[in-house]
Amino acid sequence: MKTQITRRDFSRLSGIAAAVAPALFAADVPTRKLKIGHTGITWNNNSEAAVRDISELGYYGFETFGNVLENWAADPDFEQKIGKYKLPLISGYCGINLTDPAKKQDSLDKLSKWGGLIKKYGGNIVVIGPNGVPRATYDFKANKANIVAMLNESSKLVADMGLTAVL
Repeated sequence: MKTQITRRDFSRLSGIAAAVAPALFAADVPTRKLKIGHTGITWNNNSEAAVRDISELGYYGFETFGNVLENWAADPDFEQKIGKYKLPLISGYCGINLTDPAKKQDSLDKLSKWGGLIKKYGGNIVVIGPNGVPRATYDFKANKANIVAMLNESSKLVADMGLTAVL
């Protein structure tokens, strides 16, 4: 004898199962301690407002662009401003040119300067941001060797500073 279940019964049983399932599996799920940060770039480079607001919203840390960090660091009160909110700098997004060998040294110099600031202010991550290209006409195969070489060299520079490079 075949037993059929109606959609109404199926929905009711599914609802009960969905309600009970979290309790059944709760003991096996480890407690997560997520550390979520926020980028400071949405505050028009106003370091104190960005850090204050990000801290008040309960985020773990903040990130900004390398060149923005360079501008903020020129303010003699920068450390005091960010220190009072107890919000650590985690990372800096550092835009460099990966495709043009003629811009290699300039990019490495910027990366070195920005990496030094990230480290000085307690961060440990350098996000390597690649330059834009005209996608409709861009020949990746022709530039692949330059990109790989620059990623390797910039990552080594960052690692030698005791920081972590990410792409």
